[in-house]
Amino acid sequence: REVVTGGGADQIFMVMDCMETDLKAFMAKLKDPPAPSEVKSLMQQLLSATAYMHDRWVVHRDLKTSNLLFSMSGALTVCDFGMARHYSDPIKKMSTQVVTLWYRAPEILLGSQLYTQAVDMW
Repeated sequence: REVVTGGGADQIFMVMDCMETDLKAFMAKLKDPPAPSEVKSLMQQLLSATAYMHDRWVVHRDLKTSNLLFSMSGALTVCDFGMARHYSDPIKKMSTQVVTLWYRAPEILLGSQLYTQAVDMW
């Protein structure tokens, strides 16, 4: 994990760990449901990553299976922080035009601009 530059100042690249697929594509290829131990491992990693973000007052706002990268060794990584925002106490207004429709938390679907990290847990 590092930031490198190319030949010009406008060529900046982030070098990250190789993740072979996203969780959505991986699940689509499975012939049988994953073993309970695999589900447990993925959930532990996802909840740990979510807790890490929330402990730093970051709300992702677009958690979905296609934003969860997955390696064949079983490592899970959250990606696509394009809609992520810092949140605070007291709560400040944020956009409701976030998250893929099918993953929106009820408070966002109902038009509330005052929401917290709970939207990531939905």
